[in-house]
Amino acid sequence: MRCFLFLFVPVPASCFRRCTRSLIWQDHTNTLSENTPVKRALFILVIGALAACSPRNVKTPPQNVPLLGTWWRVVEVDGQRADFVVGQKIDFYITLSKQGRLTGSGGCNHLDATFVQSGRNLRFGRIATTRMACSPEIMVRERAFVEALRNTDAYDQEERELKFYDRSMHTLLRFTAVRRP
Repeated sequence: MRCFLFLFVPVPASCFRRCTRSLIWQDHTNTLSENTPVKRALFILVIGALAACSPRNVKTPPQNVPLLGTWWRVVEVDGQRADFVVGQKIDFYITLSKQGRLTGSGGCNHLDATFVQSGRNLRFGRIATTRMACSPEIMVRERAFVEALRNTDAYDQEERELKFYDRSMHTLLRFTAVRRP
């Protein structure tokens, strides 16, 4: 409906004549009829209507993603941004499987754990990690990430965002769904 609104907006005749006069094309081939200014104005209005109806003006509906099987990139750990830093080997991420397994990375080491989900409650079992050494900054961030996973008691998912909470409903981790690299 939005695309048709401007077709019905009243335009003063003087403005319409001025606008169409400046848009008249020179016709050297004489293939157009004598009503060319009117046809050109109509052509411009149709093109304008099509441009107004183009998909770039249409908002796509939110896309819900499943909790299980999605690659969740960590955005924040206890309120601190989890941006990629120099020396980091891989992004912080997790994937939760239908079989009740967590796999992921803390930026240096790979993670593996079991989990139990019941409604909005989510608890992780023993979290195993590989034992690679990275820079002290990355190791501190990774330990904070693993500790936040250990303290997770509940979650909330809205469209492509996932949050983990502790027992007092303090936000421990915030994730965003991304395509698997």
